Amino acid sequence: MASEVLPVVDLRVLAQSDLDALAAASLHAVAPRSCPDAAPLPPLKIDRAVFNESAGYRKQTFSRLRFAAAASSSIPTSPSPITPCAGNNPENHLVAYHLRRFFAREDPSCPPSTPPPPETLALSSPDPDRETTNSKRVSVDLVRLVGLVDPYGEELRRQTAGLMSEAELLDFINCLEGQWVSQRRRRKFVDAASFGDHLPSGWKLQLGLKRKGRHAWVHCIRYVRL
Repeated sequence: MASEVLPVVDLRVLAQSDLDALAAASLHAVAPRSCPDAAPLPPLKIDRAVFNESAGYRKQTFSRLRFAAAASSSIPTSPSPITPCAGNNPENHLVAYHLRRFFAREDPSCPPSTPPPPETLALSSPDPDRETTNSKRVSVDLVRLVGLVDPYGEELRRQTAGLMSEAELLDFINCLEGQWVSQRRRRKFVDAASFGDHLPSGWKLQLGLKRKGRHAWVHCIRYVRL
């Protein structure tokens, strides 16, 4: 593969019509006078593989790649599709627009472009189901908690000491801050931290009455995480 380097061309002084004229001057272009029925020139496209920026200048150098005759003859060629007029092709305007932006970066008279606003990374909220510390910020021993039969029973008996009737016990549950399980208002979800630090923060106790004969007391039915 041979490479022919053409003279340096300053694209800053070239208009779209100049680019079309350069394309028409190519060895591969068809002269309109010699072939009136020839299709219009295809839109000018810049191949980045052979479009290199000089290190010391804001100018561009073009190189034309010529393949060996044997290689070119072995590859079948397909006719080029008919394209609209090169001057009205939107791709040409897009190329010219990006070229103007490219050279304007070094022009001190152009106002600096506004940098995009910094992106704010949203921090993921902690998973409440993975919380293992109690209201005192002490890590809960979950293995030990599984082995406890009724960790809140002693504190419930202490706070309800002296309450004998079911009406008094239900009034005690009614005074606690929480959420009733049903409209019957017999069981209620209350904060577990009000009766101890055995469970992690955010857990609730479902309290209700338990009866044995004529005796009744406030009982923790289960632990829930609402």
